[in-house]
Amino acid sequence: MSCSPAEATIERPSGVDASALPEPVRKALVDRAVLRCLDAGYRRIALFGAGQHTRWMGSAPWLSRGVEIVTILDETPPAESMLDIRICHPDELADAVDVIDAIVVSSDAHESKLVAVATASPALAGIPIVRIYDFPMAPKKTSTAEQPRRVRVGSGEEIARFLAADHAKLNFGCGDHALPGWTNIDGGDGTWYDAPPDESVFALDVFQALAVLPDRCAGFIASEHFFEHFSLDDGHRLLGEWFRVLRPGGVVRIVCPDLQRETRLFLGEIEPAADEVIEQHRRRWLGDRYVLKPGERLTPAIVLNYGMWLDGHRFVYDLETLRQSMTLAGFEAVTRCRFGHSDHEPLGGIDRYDGGETGRSWIPSMALVVEATRPAAHAESQPRVDVTVSTADGMDRSWWDRTYFQAGFRKHPATLQRVGYEALESEGTRIRIVYERIPADALRQYPLESLAAERDLHMDMLRETGRRSDAHLARYALAAELAGDGDVVVDASCGLGYGAAILCEGTGVQRVIGIDISRYAVEYAQASYRSQDRISFRLGDATDLGFLDDDSVDMFVSFETLEHLREPRRLLAEACRVLR
Repeated sequence: MSCSPAEATIERPSGVDASALPEPVRKALVDRAVLRCLDAGYRRIALFGAGQHTRWMGSAPWLSRGVEIVTILDETPPAESMLDIRICHPDELADAVDVIDAIVVSSDAHESKLVAVATASPALAGIPIVRIYDFPMAPKKTSTAEQPRRVRVGSGEEIARFLAADHAKLNFGCGDHALPGWTNIDGGDGTWYDAPPDESVFALDVFQALAVLPDRCAGFIASEHFFEHFSLDDGHRLLGEWFRVLRPGGVVRIVCPDLQRETRLFLGEIEPAADEVIEQHRRRWLGDRYVLKPGERLTPAIVLNYGMWLDGHRFVYDLETLRQSMTLAGFEAVTRCRFGHSDHEPLGGIDRYDGGETGRSWIPSMALVVEATRPAAHAESQPRVDVTVSTADGMDRSWWDRTYFQAGFRKHPATLQRVGYEALESEGTRIRIVYERIPADALRQYPLESLAAERDLHMDMLRETGRRSDAHLARYALAAELAGDGDVVVDASCGLGYGAAILCEGTGVQRVIGIDISRYAVEYAQASYRSQDRISFRLGDATDLGFLDDDSVDMFVSFETLEHLREPRRLLAEACRVLR
């Protein structure tokens, strides 16, 4: 999400641990934050952080000046209240956002982390964030486009639109440089940039977008002048997520400032362009971010410092450090590339930031451009999503189910094992969801709407939401708990095959044999669930299993079948014959 933070701090370098500041200084900064809230008209606030800093600060600086603390927010509330004020999870604020004027981040040592959490929370979308100890050194830059933003950043509408998109080529932090033919993501950062209003850009926080993506769904990832806006720790986290969503053999391309070259330019060791060209570019780039005082010269130190901080940079890499981070994330073949050039056709010519009219001749040579590959691997299961999400704004489990179904996913066969049947009956503000992508051929042959005609008799319960589906899945999940290692399992009247997949998932069974008298059901099951070599399906009568030898089966499963048979004893007799 993207918010408009109030400038509620005094000027201080980003990232400094304020807990080391003398107490009188810290109190002065809190008072400055209160005054800035008053100036901005913020009379009802929520404090973010139920820790030692909030206890130290207390409520007096706010209440004494007529600012009401409505609630205290914390991701893991340590108690029901603090300072006689209720503590709640940020997601619980979703229904009360209209009565909150601003969120004040209350932490001296971890302010930046809490700001990141607040800006990524859909429940807090649109609420200004006030920092006490850290604020930008220049006004927020906005997109050059003038049209208003299309939707609220991180909204359910935007998540649904994103899930339905093609994820083969992902461009993160695109700004105003959306790439044609790519899925472009940029939700702004809440401080320096707004989400681009371009319809082709998905207004999502990068980690919010990654959280809903399945494993191994992308072939290429691009990131230009974006990666340096994260701390080193968050950079590790981001690379880990990019590694997860890339397919084996997939490639990531990062373009960012090169610390080594910037340093050499500062020391006068390199001359990428004539001095007057560089000077002209610096003055154009600095613009009104810093106005030189009368007689003040634009020294290399001013340029270097503002270059690191003005655009919200958090960590600037050299090749050694970026290669190390990418290798730690699991990537291989980490290679430095030329700006605008790549051995991979989709990545060639996509670099856009060239410094404009004053930097086009030399800025590209100052960039650090690196590509890396996710190692190839053996065949794996279908790409999977396993994440905890918010239920704010009506995005309950049914909403998430329908959204993922429309995007070509189904519930993962291990859903009940991972979530628990009881959890489906008592959901709170955050829920765990587990999905997997449907094989492409099966999805083309059996789109969701095609199941409607057969729903009363046959339904793939991994593609349906609600209690009916939950109950069917729970029966198979219970049966799976009873299956032993090396067992041969028969699913008589298996329907569309989802039950066989559950019986096989996470168990040590040798194989599962599904039988059904419906040709449609068997063909659907073969197309949808035969990715595991331990599962097979065949057309046949559950009351006549002549293809199975006596005493050859360890478990016999058949749900909702006997009541449909004219001679149910025949099914029971066959079960007795084939069971060991």
